[in-house]
Amino acid sequence: GTSALLHTALGDDRRGRDLAERLENVGVGVVVGAGAGTTTATCTAVLDGAGDLHVSVADLGILEAGPEAWPAPSDAVLRDAGLLVVDTNPGPQGLLPAVRAAVRAGVDVVLEPTSVPRAAETAQDTELMGCIRYATPNADELLAMAGGNGRGPLRGDGGEHDAALLRDAAGAVLGRM
Repeated sequence: GTSALLHTALGDDRRGRDLAERLENVGVGVVVGAGAGTTTATCTAVLDGAGDLHVSVADLGILEAGPEAWPAPSDAVLRDAGLLVVDTNPGPQGLLPAVRAAVRAGVDVVLEPTSVPRAAETAQDTELMGCIRYATPNADELLAMAGGNGRGPLRGDGGEHDAALLRDAAGAVLGRM
């Protein structure tokens, strides 16, 4: 298999250390940004019977760190990685150093959008999108990345997105990668 490296924000707290340890125990290397003196982001959400958000509370302060808080993985670390997985939480300016380093090292980059707004913001950065080899958006994030608002026409009683709309959105996003 391919070795993976995760570039994300973990705080300098028990949650962050536990998450890093668990990831490393399953063979995923971790490059951490915004660590010293920070708290790992948390979000608690209550969903209704249909699975839609009813209410949530979050502490996302770690994500407010500037681009300097998101160091690129070193060449030595990238040398052993087959994939660099980045989430969109740092925003484009926080991600660019890491994805540039990965591309220079010949390491494929996987983008994991974390929300509709972050997906849309990330997709607007031409340089960043040109560095992405794979992306894993859900339907709403895909539509936002294609330039929509993340809410396209739905069909059926289950609220599924129209398949043709999703194909067009995927084509638009793939064209930027």
